[in-house]
Amino acid sequence: MRVIPNWASIEELPVRPKTNAWAKANGLADKFCFLYSGTIGMKHNPELLVRLALAYRDRPDVAIVVVSEGVRAEWLKQFKATLGLEGLRILPFQAYADVPDVMGAADVLVALLDHEAATYSVPSKVLAYHCAGRPLLLAVPSNNLVSRIVRSSQSGIVVDPMDEDGFLAAAETLRTSPELCERYGNNALAYARKTFDLDRITDRFESLFRSVLSEDVVEGLEEEVASGRA
Repeated sequence: MRVIPNWASIEELPVRPKTNAWAKANGLADKFCFLYSGTIGMKHNPELLVRLALAYRDRPDVAIVVVSEGVRAEWLKQFKATLGLEGLRILPFQAYADVPDVMGAADVLVALLDHEAATYSVPSKVLAYHCAGRPLLLAVPSNNLVSRIVRSSQSGIVVDPMDEDGFLAAAETLRTSPELCERYGNNALAYARKTFDLDRITDRFESLFRSVLSEDVVEGLEEEVASGRA
């Protein structure tokens, strides 16, 4: 068995400045922003986002932004209203063209995954996060692939999803350590540039195809491609 890992499109997700049009339009350009973007399903624990908002409820300079839709997003809206969490922003999915600015508005990008899901799920949002050149905060089991990626590339902090205190402590470490955030962000972008090179990925696919197909078949496919028939 040979595995070609998934990747994100670094060409479609360029690094954007913190102060960009989307950030200004949403009042985030002058706030420290923890941002979660993507689906929130049964395999995530949105309560951690509520706890994060509670931890900074008296800090108007800090925003916890959730860009998502669905049942769990509505659940977060209820908690926001009930607890009066002004710093918690729940926004609908944004236009794809705005995604670079959305991630650019973040000071820290957040991902969540519970233990049960960690055996079969690899959150692709974490791959896209690396393209933004921002530090990552993961509440993801250590045996999950994205945890290993973040640790090996030194692009952020990973805590166990059951470790609420550790999650909040890591968030505060990032909020109060601009130099650490800069280093993690630079490492994230370096990982994306190295790993998501489409020429290298294409070479791996071609090598795999050649290893399982006869030379006659390969030559026939190449002729079809060259002639425009495939």
